[in-house]
Parts: sequence; structure tokens; C-alpha cells
Amino acid sequence: MSVSPLRLAGDIRRILSTARVDLSDEKRTQAEIERELVKALPDGLVVEREARLEDDLGIIDFLIGRVGVEVKRRSGSPRSILRQLERYSRSSSVDVLVLASNKAMALPAALRGVPLYRVSLGAGWLL
Repeated sequence: MSVSPLRLAGDIRRILSTARVDLSDEKRTQAEIERELVKALPDGLVVEREARLEDDLGIIDFLIGRVGVEVKRRSGSPRSILRQLERYSRSSSVDVLVLASNKAMALPAALRGVPLYRVSLGAGWLL
């Protein structure tokens, strides 16, 4: 199934902004995010968890089509998170990045030309 990466990133943001995921443990958070994405995204889209990017660029939490999703709860400084996202932006597999986090931080609109979006993991609990 071919979906524009920007449209898919918007769908992912919408899904995660209304999801009520357990934020007490990172692995549990990731498992619940995976469940929400698989349930809400169209059939045929593969939600790849712990996706290894080429050239030792690292392992991103999720790769869905050409959209990379990184999950951060409270760990990491804003600077280290931004460095990690910048490294992921160098991947030829990633056209758009989404940071799903309950950590407040400012982000640029793009990294190395790759659009970057943030979604609050706590927002679903406020609905």
C-alpha cells in the first residue's frame, strides 16, 4: 500500500495524540503504541518495531513505510534526543520523523531536509 509519508505521519500523530498508553515503562509504552498503530492504520502497512537503519545509524523504535517514529518518555536530554533524531534523518529509509514523547521540548521543523513532528503521549489522557 502506497501512502504519502507526510500523510502517514499525520495519521500517526492523530492516532498517538488520542491514545491512552501506559507511560510507566518504555517497553510497555512501545508495545501499546504498536498495538494502537496496527489497530488504526490501514491493512497492508507494516509497523516494524526496533528497525535497524543502514550504515550504523542506529535502531529506531518504529518504521512504518518511510516514516520513522522514536518514542521517548523522560529519558535523555533534549540535546541528546535531537542528536539521535538527526542521525536517523540521514537514513535513506526515512522521509519523515515523528517524536512521540511525554517530554516537553522544542524541535526544529526539519532535520537535514527531513520533516520532523512531535506528538504528546500524555494528550490522550486529557480527552
